[in-house]
Amino acid sequence: MFLFQFVGPLLPKCSGRPLPNGEAFCTLCDLLKLLDNFIKLFATLAPILAGMFMMWGGLVILTSGESQERIKAGKNIIKTALIGLIIVMASWVIISSFFLAITGGSPYPWYQVKCG
Repeated sequence: MFLFQFVGPLLPKCSGRPLPNGEAFCTLCDLLKLLDNFIKLFATLAPILAGMFMMWGGLVILTSGESQERIKAGKNIIKTALIGLIIVMASWVIISSFFLAITGGSPYPWYQVKCG
């Protein structure tokens, strides 16, 4: 039950041909909306996780004392977090633009999948 409450808002309402029970068939556009919702979820979580890893790297540097290895490890943690964040955000832009091209939706706002 708890899982459905978490995942429920990610699921788009199907917009295909109506069924006798009042619901509708799901279309390719609905699948793209579902994928877009999950990608947006990960793009929202990525800066939070990157910030936590950067704080961890800073803490490693602060507690390193005179150990050059620990300073190097802390800098590597921070660098890796920033590179990961850049990769996730660039992927989000590329995939959202690809979805926009597939659906032929309006380019404003470019980050929302609209079938039309």
